[in-house]
Amino acid sequence: MRNIPGMLYCKKTYTDSRFNKRTNYGEKNRYLIENHHEAIISHEVFEAVEAALNQRAKEKGIEKRNDKYQNRYSFSGKIICSECGSTFKRRIHSSGTRKYVAWCCSKHLKQITECSMQFIRDEDIKTAFVTMINKLIFGRKLILQPLLDALRGMSNSDNLSRIQELEKQIEKNAEQRELLVKLMAKGYLEPALFNRENNELQMEADNYMGGQKEALIHALNGELSKVQEVSNLIKFTNKAEMINTFNEQIFNDHIEKNYSLLKGRDRFCSEMWNHTKGKDVRKVAHTPYGYRIENGIAVIDEEKAEKVRNLYKGYLSGLSLSVAAKTAGIDAYHGTAGRMLRNERYLGDDYYPAIIDKETYEKAEAERVKRAKELGRIFEPKKEDKPTISKNFTIGQVIQKHTNPFTQAEYVYSLIESEVQQDGS
Repeated sequence: MRNIPGMLYCKKTYTDSRFNKRTNYGEKNRYLIENHHEAIISHEVFEAVEAALNQRAKEKGIEKRNDKYQNRYSFSGKIICSECGSTFKRRIHSSGTRKYVAWCCSKHLKQITECSMQFIRDEDIKTAFVTMINKLIFGRKLILQPLLDALRGMSNSDNLSRIQELEKQIEKNAEQRELLVKLMAKGYLEPALFNRENNELQMEADNYMGGQKEALIHALNGELSKVQEVSNLIKFTNKAEMINTFNEQIFNDHIEKNYSLLKGRDRFCSEMWNHTKGKDVRKVAHTPYGYRIENGIAVIDEEKAEKVRNLYKGYLSGLSLSVAAKTAGIDAYHGTAGRMLRNERYLGDDYYPAIIDKETYEKAEAERVKRAKELGRIFEPKKEDKPTISKNFTIGQVIQKHTNPFTQAEYVYSLIESEVQQDGS
């Protein structure tokens, strides 16, 4: 919904039974109040600016919901929910004082009752990919090479022979239509009978040319594409050593949509699509209080920056966080003021200029820790088990034989197991 001068849209969002704020896509009634307030600009000016924005976006090739802006991370658009088919979104989760990256089903986030899929930690997905690559390197001769041979056989025999048979039928159809024309020309056929027979043959030819043959060629091209992808993966696994950490380049080169991550965490990905590489986009985050962005560059807003400095001074003088913020002229509660004190961007980095010197920042942090200890608010963070990267594997005996080459490859992959180390990992 657009914001239109003088009008007010109500119920854009609503709170569900779990007290979660959700966007209203029609679940609740929405209301439009005309002439709610005095417009600052006229409708004509608003529409003119809207048209200018759309024109400039068109000239620069910018489209809403373009992949350029949606696929900012390696896993963006590539993790598919096995329950509802929606893509996963990247989110920051918190556990006590710790924060971690997780991927969640977009439908689950919008409406929890429509999809029950839980989140997956970013580290778990990366570990699954590393394990998958290491298993493929280990079992490439039993998995990838037979898969490649089978795909080549399918591409060179089945569909090619079907296309050749179809071309014979098309040629026969053309001969029959030519015979009809000759019979009609000699007066051996009634016009009504000629039209009926000719129309039937024409429909049959259209079905051959526009339907069956096109579908077979498309399937053949798809199989050839899969052959190339598997061939590239074999070249990589033949030269590569097992990896210890997630490699974004390897992921982008060999994976488009890894459906198996959601089902088995490290099962063999049976289909690989060409990954469309997009241009890098600078990630735009919330601009910290005390700065403003001018021509893409962060500069200090002196009026607000002075309030930030006064916040530090007030807190170091003994004021509470909320009182220090209020005294400094910052409308912030206890938690927000505390996060401002811990914001390292105020020290300056390659993008944000410094507002606070290091000595003041460290004094404020020491004071914060001191007060937390006095109030008994210091908690020992739980040690988080890091995912174990497997590099030693064994494979069971291959007994089953499947006609589908991907099913066979997936079956062989499932026989690969990680060896248990002496430390139990």
